[in-house]
Amino acid sequence: MGEPDLDAALRMAINREVVSFLYYDILSGQKNFPEYLRQVFSFLAEGEREHLAALVGSQQKHGGGAGFEGPADLIEKNRAFVQERVREEVAEAIRKGYPEPREVLTRAVKKEQQSARFYSFYSGSVKNREVKAFFKTLLQEEKEHVKIMKALHLLVEKGIMGVNNLADKAKTKKGSR
Repeated sequence: MGEPDLDAALRMAINREVVSFLYYDILSGQKNFPEYLRQVFSFLAEGEREHLAALVGSQQKHGGGAGFEGPADLIEKNRAFVQERVREEVAEAIRKGYPEPREVLTRAVKKEQQSARFYSFYSGSVKNREVKAFFKTLLQEEKEHVKIMKALHLLVEKGIMGVNNLADKAKTKKGSR
């Protein structure tokens, strides 16, 4: 198996972002979760939606994706898989107690760090310059996401920013699209 070309690299990244978006989006709709928790997940889902939109834009710009499913199709195709994963987490949250916003943000930081490691691996292992540059760009974006999530975590933890602020930011982002 050879290295991914730019089109394959875009597909991998888009698939990864689809799953991340779905994860947060499904959790944001859990009616049995407290409102504060749904708001945090809604904020996180919106960030992943923006990242996904940027990747799809890159794919269209580079003319790739012939025969590749669009993001809406990928979201629906992956929904059942992610819902099953979420169902297990929801059951655990109900059993153990709902996490505080800072715990959710801690998990979000870890997810962003995993994405950064994923893109770091590919940016360091491929030889194709265009693909390498693409993965390096994604790596930098994920590093920025990690910084943002850590800053949000600190603000929430110190009581400087509340969950309502996150919800307001998510609503503002949705309204500006």
